[in-house]
Amino acid sequence: MVKLYPNMSAVLLHNSQLDHKRIKHPSALGLEVGQQIQVKYFGRDPTDGRMRLSRKVLQSPAAAAVRSLSDRHSISVGASGEQSPDS
Repeated sequence: MVKLYPNMSAVLLHNSQLDHKRIKHPSALGLEVGQQIQVKYFGRDPTDGRMRLSRKVLQSPAAAAVRSLSDRHSISVGASGEQSPDS
C-alpha cells in the first residue's frame, strides 16, 4: 500500500508494478514499511475508480539494456574481425 499524501488513504500498488522482474513480496526488493518511493500516477481505473500507480515505469529495464549492448558489441566484434569476400 502506498500513501501519496499524509492525510490521504493508502492506495494499492500491485507487486507487478514494483519492478520489471517478477517478485512475490516487496521485501525481495529491499522495500520496507514506511520507506519513501517514487511512483507514477496513471489516473483512475474507469471500472472501479481506483488510482492506478506504477513504480516500474520509472525504472530503466537494465537487463534488456545490458543484453542489447552485449549483442551489439558481439556483432561489431564479429563484423570487424571478418574480411569481406572481395578483399
